[in-house]
Amino acid sequence: MKHEMKFNKESFEEVKNGNKKIEIRLFDKKRQKVNIGDTIEFSKLPKLNEKLIVEVKGIKRYPAYKILVANTPLTNFGNKWKSKEQILEKGCTIYSKEEQNKYGFVVFEIKLLDKQTF
Repeated sequence: MKHEMKFNKESFEEVKNGNKKIEIRLFDKKRQKVNIGDTIEFSKLPKLNEKLIVEVKGIKRYPAYKILVANTPLTNFGNKWKSKEQILEKGCTIYSKEEQNKYGFVVFEIKLLDKQTF
């Protein structure tokens, strides 16, 4: 099954260059439909004119961001991060605390399949 999601420029480039091997999202209803072997088409914000196709190679769920970071190898987050402490200091600011508590998190282990520009 194919899923569609959006990426900020920084994350898009990290995956495109092979540096980022995971994607973290809330485990909301949309993400609950993703299974191992599915593909995700990431569109690059803001213009959405570049896309990456990745295959989902693994799925791990976590009830809290702190637990997710503690149990994920630093190298999977991309070159930007120098320590797990740095990741925790930044925190998960994309989602509200209410959303985080309600859904928890999912980590998709991803493999780049294709790059497209429109």
